[in-house]
Amino acid sequence: MPNASNGKNPRDGASALSIVFFWWMNDVLRLGNKLTLTDQDLFPLLEDHKSEELIEKAEKCWLEELKQRQSKNKKPRLWKAMASIIPWKSGLVMITLQTIRSLSYAFLPVCLWLVLKTLNDGPNLDMKFAFIYVALLGITSVVQSISAQHYLYLTDQWGLKLKVALIGLVYKKVLSLNRYRLEATMSGNTINLVSNDAQKLRSPCKSWVMPLRATGTHNQLGDPVVLDWLASSCWLPLSSSFNCLSNFNGK
Repeated sequence: MPNASNGKNPRDGASALSIVFFWWMNDVLRLGNKLTLTDQDLFPLLEDHKSEELIEKAEKCWLEELKQRQSKNKKPRLWKAMASIIPWKSGLVMITLQTIRSLSYAFLPVCLWLVLKTLNDGPNLDMKFAFIYVALLGITSVVQSISAQHYLYLTDQWGLKLKVALIGLVYKKVLSLNRYRLEATMSGNTINLVSNDAQKLRSPCKSWVMPLRATGTHNQLGDPVVLDWLASSCWLPLSSSFNCLSNFNGK
């Protein structure tokens, strides 16, 4: 089999079924089953996955945000510029997948309850309804699994894209500085931004749905959920502060 790096990315031009069930990865999975994969077996990047295009788009979005906010005499928002990188179609797909995933999670216990209820009818067992409920249970499980895998795949992919775009934007800005401004800039801040802060961009892509889950849980369980969330919100910063203090004392 030829090296994947010399060919075409199988994701490009794949059919809808191939994308849904990840069949476009079959060749590399077969190859990995026979021998150890190397860097030469990696797929070539899609055009919208290349760092040059991501950095260029991030710079364009940032300059637009900077221009708009300066005209209003307000501070520019980096998160708004980063959010502008994500196309509305990709955002809509992620929201749809998360909605399907949540609905399937809620519907699974209902299907299981219907199956058990039908089986407990004894002599009055209706095989037609039993098969229907079992089929619903299986379909719901498949839908839940597929939607969860695609949602996690897309959120992790876009989190990685945002991280690459921000790191590239920072390095591009550093390289464009003159010697005086470069010496006046603390290298530690740049390194901290690139190595630590940029890594955290991958988390919001997966946790944006948490407020929606909190709202739904509150509607179902009531005010005790609010107290639990408040306690967790207070404990997490305290725990992080204690860890920082312990590391500082260790140094």
